[in-house]
Amino acid sequence: MSHMHGAEDAGQLCVARTFAGTITVLSLQGELTVRTVTVLRRAVVADPAGLLARVVVDLEKVAFVDTSGFAALADLHRTVRHVAGWLRLAGIPPALQQIFELRGLDTFFDCYPTVDHALTA
Repeated sequence: MSHMHGAEDAGQLCVARTFAGTITVLSLQGELTVRTVTVLRRAVVADPAGLLARVVVDLEKVAFVDTSGFAALADLHRTVRHVAGWLRLAGIPPALQQIFELRGLDTFFDCYPTVDHALTA
C-alpha cells in the first residue's frame, strides 16, 4: 500500500508512504525546507495506524535539506522515541551526508546506506 503527499516540482516535496510489515517507510523526493516540511508532517499525521512507532525515512531522492527540514526530522525522531519506537534514515545522498556529519547529526540519527539495510538492522 502506498500513499503520496506533495508534489514533484522543483522546490517541492513528495512523500510516498509504504509499509514493510509493521514498519512505515517514508520515501521523500525533492527538497525538505521551511516551505515543504508541512508535507512531511501531513504524511506522518495521516498514518492509518494513528501513530508511527517504527519508521524508515528514505532520503535517496532528496536534493536539499535546510534547518527547518533537519528540525522536522528531529521532531519525528522525538515523536517515535516517545512511544518507544525508532527512526532510521536511509539512502542519504553524499552531499547531504556531508552536512549531516558537519552538524553532528550522523550521531543523533541512525543512518543506513539503503532502505533494505535500515529494515533489516
